[in-house]
Amino acid sequence: MTQHAQIRVPAPPGEPTRAPFPVMASIAPVIAAVAIWAITRSPYVLMFAILGPVIAIAGMMDSRLTGRRRARRQEREYREGIREIEALLDEQHAAEREARLTQTPTAREVLDNAGRVTRWRAPDQRRRVVAVGLGDRSSSLSLTGATDAPENEDLCRTASIVSDAPCTVDASRGIAVLGPQVLSRAVVRGYLLQLCHAGDPRTIRIVSLPDAGWEWAKHLPHAASAGDADVTVRVIEESSLTAPPADVTLAVCESVETAPASCAELITCDTTTTASWQSADDPSNVHDLTIHPVTAVAAAAYAKRLAALAADTGVLSAYGTPPDAVVWADLSHEAPGSGTRVVVGRSSHGDVAVDLVEHGPHAVIGGTTGSGKSELLSTWALGLAARNTPEEVALLLVDFKGGATFAPLQTLPHVVGVITDLDPHGATRALESLKAEVMYRERTLRERGVHDASQVASLGRLVIIVDEFAAMLDGFPELHALFVDIAARGRSLGMHLVLCTQRPTGVVRDSLLANCTLRLSLRVNNRADSTAVIGVETAASLPVDPPGRCVVVVPDRDPETVQIGRVQPADIADVARRHAGSAPPRRPWLDPLPTDIPLSSLPLSADAFVVGMADLPREQRQEVAQWRPHADGSLLALGASRAGKSTLAACLAQQTGERWQVTVLSDDLERAFDQLEHLAGQSEHSGSTPVKRGTVLVIDDLDALVGRLSDDDADHAISLLTRVPRTGPRAGVWVVATAQRLARGMNSLSALFDTTIMMRMSSRQEHILAGGDSAAFSDERPAGSAVWNGITVQLASVNALSRSHEASAAPPLEVGASETVLVCSPRPQQTAARLRERHPDAAVTTLTPGSTAPRGDESPSQVILVGDADAWQVNWSLLASLRITATLVVEACSPADYRAITRSRARPPYLHSRPGRAWRIANDGVITRCTL
Repeated sequence: MTQHAQIRVPAPPGEPTRAPFPVMASIAPVIAAVAIWAITRSPYVLMFAILGPVIAIAGMMDSRLTGRRRARRQEREYREGIREIEALLDEQHAAEREARLTQTPTAREVLDNAGRVTRWRAPDQRRRVVAVGLGDRSSSLSLTGATDAPENEDLCRTASIVSDAPCTVDASRGIAVLGPQVLSRAVVRGYLLQLCHAGDPRTIRIVSLPDAGWEWAKHLPHAASAGDADVTVRVIEESSLTAPPADVTLAVCESVETAPASCAELITCDTTTTASWQSADDPSNVHDLTIHPVTAVAAAAYAKRLAALAADTGVLSAYGTPPDAVVWADLSHEAPGSGTRVVVGRSSHGDVAVDLVEHGPHAVIGGTTGSGKSELLSTWALGLAARNTPEEVALLLVDFKGGATFAPLQTLPHVVGVITDLDPHGATRALESLKAEVMYRERTLRERGVHDASQVASLGRLVIIVDEFAAMLDGFPELHALFVDIAARGRSLGMHLVLCTQRPTGVVRDSLLANCTLRLSLRVNNRADSTAVIGVETAASLPVDPPGRCVVVVPDRDPETVQIGRVQPADIADVARRHAGSAPPRRPWLDPLPTDIPLSSLPLSADAFVVGMADLPREQRQEVAQWRPHADGSLLALGASRAGKSTLAACLAQQTGERWQVTVLSDDLERAFDQLEHLAGQSEHSGSTPVKRGTVLVIDDLDALVGRLSDDDADHAISLLTRVPRTGPRAGVWVVATAQRLARGMNSLSALFDTTIMMRMSSRQEHILAGGDSAAFSDERPAGSAVWNGITVQLASVNALSRSHEASAAPPLEVGASETVLVCSPRPQQTAARLRERHPDAAVTTLTPGSTAPRGDESPSQVILVGDADAWQVNWSLLASLRITATLVVEACSPADYRAITRSRARPPYLHSRPGRAWRIANDGVITRCTL
């Protein structure tokens, strides 16, 4: 059928004509019969008079029956003709619909017929035409005949409209799809696929896509094409209304209020399959549509098929598309240029090189996960190693993704170290050493009287390659200032940065970017990240496949798309083998401290205690760590079990000499209290004469000591300890205490220690509660490793600390001749029985209410009165009368009972709670320990 085919419409049958009654035919026989009767007078003749009307009526009835049959036949013929025309209309409409869909396929036809011959063959005038949906459209059919008949009105109307035909618009007028974002995105996906189906990447180019939700579109070859195109397309959403202009705009909007003014065609989604369409030219004319939303999965699959087709047919070759894969060994690494010139990949025009000296001095690389950043860094590092000796270029590799990126490169002699997040302590040392390296290079240039590292042959270049710069700053935020400093002064110092990150926006600050003039970006997720790195949005449109596609921007040169060369293990082995005999490069930091440093291997000092070895990475040196009591004050060491606290105590205890007397606090509580009482008294005696020999009290596991005491005794012990560090230095007394944690009442005591050594704590919370820096906590810190004044120290190892476990002297109770002894015991009967056995000559009496003092003429030479605290309280007058001359013995009891019996607030010496342990208070007030 042609576009102007005509169909003749039959006229409907008219109303059947009704035959008139034959009056004359009915009267004539009557008149004739009467005339004959008048002549013949025969009555039979009158019978003929009846035949006339009968015949007339019969004829009229026959005529009517014949007319009805004819009318029915004509009606049947008309209906059959109409049905034939309707079938013909359906056939012609289907053909017309198919022709229109062939000319302008909808998204469904595009996806269902991915190999159709019309792909990329639309004529120039049809490349911007989009089928916004299916609906009723005017037909090209033409009807002739009885088209004006009312009966044919529906037929003519049906013939004039093609249902479910593509409703096409000129996309250059702008199309805005209104509705929920999920649905409107799916509809716009279909429109974009129609445009990409109509023309190849040389004629249609996607210049802008929203940041999120359109990752699949980056697979389209139209998004990766470069150069000029007949039609440019942009897809915008409410978050990307500022996208650069294009010939065709497809907008995803929530409502008509947010639709761009550049969109003249508005599609409002009603359901997932229906929508309404209106043009800005005639907003009152609304058309109903059937729409075909496209899922992101289906769109991505079709985009990959188009990308494969573009690669197979080579339609992008004229626009500078690099090869899909490049092998590192095939690149021209021996090309002329400086030693820092490295060929990193290949474009459509040949190998592409970057030079840290000429284009730098520093570089920044952007790229999302899976885009090929690690391959680019490996290619760059291996290229530098291939063109230079280790003395000329050293590589410091920083990988905060676990270390897998640079693990194969560690065999290169150029690599001075690989820093990973798996060893936070080692990473801290290495990164802090960079500060010392900056000062070392400055000092070297100053001593040589030159201004550039290239003028000093022995000062090779140091290239610092950082993978995941953002992750490094998360762990060490203070390093940003260091990298800014290196970026500012690195050119003259021979230090170069290659910084790689997934999202440069907000991570690499302007002060650092300003000195990173060499920019490279692999595929990124949004235009903002692309612009932040390379100044253009091209990297946001790079395809997902193949990985390693990169945009390189160097000063005074247009951006160039490159396929990065992929390094193979054999390439690394070959370069390492070539430089195997080279002199090693100067390392910017020293090896970590050993975990075992015998005290005997360290030089001792007369005026200081050797603690171990101090690690000073910021100064690139290590030295003996010493504790000088006069300068450093009392020392507190905190650490978990087996962290090295006792080793420190033993180390100090073994350094007793002419200048220092070291006293180790006894493990016996009575002896320990005696030592504390003595030193507390010595501390408060500060004469004007200088002390020739100082005293150092070493207390190991102070928290354990306090934990063994009652609350009252613990408070007293802490009170004694508080007096020693507060006033002790004036009398030449200092304290060294170790503890696992600050136990009860120890917080105020810890404030009196002038310096603290922090070892490995049991948890980060304990570390912070002890006053440590959260960043310095490590549960993997080895035994003996500590932080002292912000410096890492490895404590010297010695034999175990020797501590006295011997109990203090407490002789048995001796009763002198004619001596009266008053005994207060919580168990008076048992105590009295024991005293009778030990003192058979003494009169041992258990105190009862109403007891009286023995008279001189009745009492034996030795008298022992035994009672509990209550009994003595009842017989208080007896106690008072005898106390003047008698000896009072108080067996271990509560402080309240002791004060009640002795009427003294003075604190007695500490006493073990074992049975029989007692205080002996002579009548002159001297208190000693004894055993009952």
